[in-house]
Amino acid sequence: MKTLPILVPCLFILASNALFSQSVIAQNEGRWYQVEFLIFKRLTGTEQSGEIWRQDISLNYPEKYRYLSNTLPTKAHTLGGHNYALRKSGQYKVLFHKAWNQQMWGKKKSPAIIIRGGERYGIHRELEGSIKIHIGRYLHVSTDLWLNSFTIDTQDTSTNNDNPAVPFQLPLLPSKSPNQNTAGINEFFTENPQPHHTVVFREKRRMRSKETHYIDHPLMGVLVRMLPIDPPAPP
Repeated sequence: MKTLPILVPCLFILASNALFSQSVIAQNEGRWYQVEFLIFKRLTGTEQSGEIWRQDISLNYPEKYRYLSNTLPTKAHTLGGHNYALRKSGQYKVLFHKAWNQQMWGKKKSPAIIIRGGERYGIHRELEGSIKIHIGRYLHVSTDLWLNSFTIDTQDTSTNNDNPAVPFQLPLLPSKSPNQNTAGINEFFTENPQPHHTVVFREKRRMRSKETHYIDHPLMGVLVRMLPIDPPAPP
């Protein structure tokens, strides 16, 4: 019973903190940001990473997603200097560099964004997958990116169905609108080339606006920058 006077204030503090967090999240939802992603792969030094990549991977696009539209022109990019430095070094290949304006919502409301970049192989790309951005007390970024390696032999219409070293296939690209039939998300094009190797880059990071964030991987890298902006003028 002697601990009761101490316990009550502690519970009050916890409840107050929870209410404060909910209030901050509610205030942050609906804010607009300029979002910029630069995704690259390493061309050198990957043999020395010592990593053994799993082959029993599951690749699927999320049920709630959207495609990027109305991306900003190159002159609006803030990571252009990094792009130039990466290309000039000869040690990296830029696979994706785009910027767009986005209204931020909580985790449950925010759809994932489909990402595709790099070389094209049939219906597939060197870089595929998705990212998700949502806001709480901070900005949060989740990546589910697939770095695909194709050989010359896989650029025709053959598949890896008979190759036991590749127990998976890349999923069919989802339809442009989630309201359309999306049964193809978990189906596969058997007549299209499949990679002989895929590395998955799954990360979750908390971020601050106005800062450049780097998400590292032995074979890849992601630079992210988000700037608060005014809401667009009503039409």
